[in-house]
Amino acid sequence: MAPRYLRATSGFMTADGVVVKAGQTVAADDLVVKGRAEFFQPLGEEIEAATRAPGERRVTPGRAAPDVVVMSAARSRRSRARQDKVKAEQQTARDETARQDAEQDTGDAQPGDAGEVRDDGGAGG
Repeated sequence: MAPRYLRATSGFMTADGVVVKAGQTVAADDLVVKGRAEFFQPLGEEIEAATRAPGERRVTPGRAAPDVVVMSAARSRRSRARQDKVKAEQQTARDETARQDAEQDTGDAQPGDAGEVRDDGGAGG
């Protein structure tokens, strides 16, 4: 029977930016494993589900539970959405800066814009 989980023997980064740390546990069918089997070793079957099935009774063993954390190597949707939002904000800021630079270069700035001095003829008000 093929192992359900694998542990990374060394850390690496994929071409699409996914980072796998040494010792990280991933599912055997995770995309990060394909073509990189030499970076993983099979884990024993001591990993159990975090929740019990309906009607299942669990007995807590007298020994300490093994230190195993299972996580996907893929980025979460929230992380991708946050990164996309930051990129969009940075692009908007760059576009605004370019627009302001173009206005300054062509002299199209309107009176009252930043850096312009408007002469009201000395009238106070």
